[in-house]
Amino acid sequence: MQKAEQCQESGGELEIEAKVLGIDFKELETMLRSLGAQLEGVFELTEQRFGDAGQSVDSRPSIRLRKKTDITPGRISHAIVKLVRKEKLPSVVVAGVPRFKCRQEHPLPVLDGQNGDTYEINKAALLRRDLLPSHAMVTRRTTYVLDDVRCEMDEVLQCNGQNVVVPPFLEIEGPNPDAIIAAARRLGFSVEDLSPLSKKAVVKMYAPDALGEI
Repeated sequence: MQKAEQCQESGGELEIEAKVLGIDFKELETMLRSLGAQLEGVFELTEQRFGDAGQSVDSRPSIRLRKKTDITPGRISHAIVKLVRKEKLPSVVVAGVPRFKCRQEHPLPVLDGQNGDTYEINKAALLRRDLLPSHAMVTRRTTYVLDDVRCEMDEVLQCNGQNVVVPPFLEIEGPNPDAIIAAARRLGFSVEDLSPLSKKAVVKMYAPDALGEI
């Protein structure tokens, strides 16, 4: 059995995940339900990335502003805004091939948007801090919880204000690489199906013009 290395923590909240590209959304959702996975919800993610003005927009660390709106049928819609500093860690390798993306997340304070749109208020504040805006995306995310892992099926709808056509993909997030591998296998995927690509890298494969990269 192939064993994965472990992410090296450096403080903050450790995020370990892997993607499976080009999924059949309905088929995968049916399988998740058959395995007893619980639906956490359907969400619309509106997010903007920022980089330090003294470095490239892909510099380490980056800052992510995200509004997560619950659009699950039958629920009252509400939104939560979060701001985090994300630090890149080396990808986890299995049998000599990178398979897992690792990030360290450090929560940052969010300005109160009592008298307006919290997301836009924080976005404006970040722009005033001499931070360079990178890519902005809107994603529809359907999240299931399967034991100790989160299975998130993402459909990217927009990138930098442009509608994009990107095949849906699965993101499996767990406490360690071995738990992610076990969940992937239960869903019919192999280690070879797992990818450490970021969402931006996936969009770049299908809609490079939306990122200004052709």
